[in-house]
Amino acid sequence: AIPWNVHKMLFEGFRDAPNFPFLSFYPFGCSIFLVSPFLFLIFREGGPHKVTPWIAIGLLTLALWAHGNPGGWQFSYRYAMVLLPWMFLLLLGNGPAKLSVIEVSLFVVSVTINAVATYQFLWTNQIHL
Repeated sequence: AIPWNVHKMLFEGFRDAPNFPFLSFYPFGCSIFLVSPFLFLIFREGGPHKVTPWIAIGLLTLALWAHGNPGGWQFSYRYAMVLLPWMFLLLLGNGPAKLSVIEVSLFVVSVTINAVATYQFLWTNQIHL
């Protein structure tokens, strides 16, 4: 179960589609970093809260990967929701206090990708099998 879950959570990509918006998402999840590029900011250096969140993220991720199946009909890797409080600490504590253009751009791209996925899931049959 672990190799399959690692692949789904970190490496599963999008699939191309012949119609607009020309890409679609696998119904059993895809990489959390592809669907939310904003999460790349957790790897910034600095900040007072870095050891504890990374330990928590590591332990929780191992538990998630050991689970047999991440489920179906989801966008991204839904079980990673338990990691969000720890990722939030890293996002807030690391990096400069003022937002940069790159940070805002990553946020806009993340929201756009999630909006497209929400549209495809709710109002089309592109994500449903």
